Amino acid sequence: MTLDEARLLAGVNERSQHLFRDGYYAKRLDEYIVEINTPDGETYEVDTVFETCSCPFYKAWQGRHDCKHLLGYPKLLGDQEQARQRAMRERTYSPHPEEEEALP
Repeated sequence: MTLDEARLLAGVNERSQHLFRDGYYAKRLDEYIVEINTPDGETYEVDTVFETCSCPFYKAWQGRHDCKHLLGYPKLLGDQEQARQRAMRERTYSPHPEEEEALP
């Protein structure tokens, strides 16, 4: 691994920890697939079993390195749940538009 590659991957790892703060949204499509929605309106699918992602970064590296979506989806799901619980306690919860569709 080159120094430039190591720096790139360190940045990817750093960004993966701030997806919620940066406006990303995750939704489980089934037991194994998580859909990641970006603030720009892009949508990527993370396969949690085969540990793959449909984003351009993952494809460009041909799976040799993980992307921020693959690294960050567990924290993103956890951050979303914490925000939901906090908002429910404060009675200020407003579901994401995709969540709203699923509500009875």
